[in-house]
Amino acid sequence: MIEEARKIVDNYFKAKEEGNFELLSSLFLQDENLLYIGSDRGEVWKGWEKVSKYLKAQFISFEKFRAERKRIFEKEIEKDRVYLFVEENEVTVSFRDKNKTDTFILSILVENFDGKFKITFLHRSLPAKEPSFPYSIGS
Repeated sequence: MIEEARKIVDNYFKAKEEGNFELLSSLFLQDENLLYIGSDRGEVWKGWEKVSKYLKAQFISFEKFRAERKRIFEKEIEKDRVYLFVEENEVTVSFRDKNKTDTFILSILVENFDGKFKITFLHRSLPAKEPSFPYSIGS
């Protein structure tokens, strides 16, 4: 079953690269239990209505989206039902005729609802360039 859940994550990137909002929409749980956390301060959306507005704005703004993916971790959390995927992604986005590339860590929960897998949680973060707290220096 983890293969089916993994396809949801693969299709997430496919939809973003193709600019296919219909495909992207089909991958997410479309109710208030969806949680999407972005990489910037204040980027927290709860519920499909808010998440879809954010994603539509991305689709309008991005002229091109490309991700080089490195799967880091995947785990079945609840047998045949809940799966966690963590990836490192080098993402290049074109907007306003400029390219921006950055590396993100993406954590995605995919859940099985009566045989249909949906993204219920997504968190995109930028790895810190230096330790945030002194205890981690020189460890």
